[in-house]
Amino acid sequence: MRSLIVVANGALISLLVLGATVALAEDFQRIASAESNGPSLALEAKVPLGGGRILNNQMAIDPRRQRLFIAELGNNTVRVLDLKERKPIHVIEDLREPQGVAYVPSSDTLYVANAGDGSVRIFRADNFEPVGRVDLGADADNIRVDVASNRVFVGYGNGGLAVIDPVTATPPGELLIAWTSDNSTTSGGPLADMLRTRPPSK
Repeated sequence: MRSLIVVANGALISLLVLGATVALAEDFQRIASAESNGPSLALEAKVPLGGGRILNNQMAIDPRRQRLFIAELGNNTVRVLDLKERKPIHVIEDLREPQGVAYVPSSDTLYVANAGDGSVRIFRADNFEPVGRVDLGADADNIRVDVASNRVFVGYGNGGLAVIDPVTATPPGELLIAWTSDNSTTSGGPLADMLRTRPPSK
């Protein structure tokens, strides 16, 4: 069975065939290297997007519906692509410098981190209706989902890491990394040793 790899290139999204692996652009180099002795990559399609600035880590995928979410930073939008039809099907508008997107399977929702106002906007993944918002205060950025613990991690501010419960859409706490003035961590030990937990900011 053929699957898709998605690679951002300017205002185009390139869909490439590689074995049975679905990956985003940030995994492209790793997978391409691992498959260097196997079948070569083949360009299958190019899907034109809007003119907004796109970074490779500003994407998320809904594997069940085969939809790709792309944060268009310059347009203050998130564009939704149907990977089966290979075309855009929706645009989520009125965002504020979207810097990170993540699909959360347990709640079937899309999380969008906005650097402009420090908010995390939450949308239904089926019809893209807004269902919630978490205000972190400043520069909400990258988002990662831990499926095992059912938690959403959002980087924000000056080294803050919010932990959001997708069931309640509220942050049960914050993980704070101790940073020095040159942006290096103050501890050289395991990650857990560099983190401490506190209640959410009021």
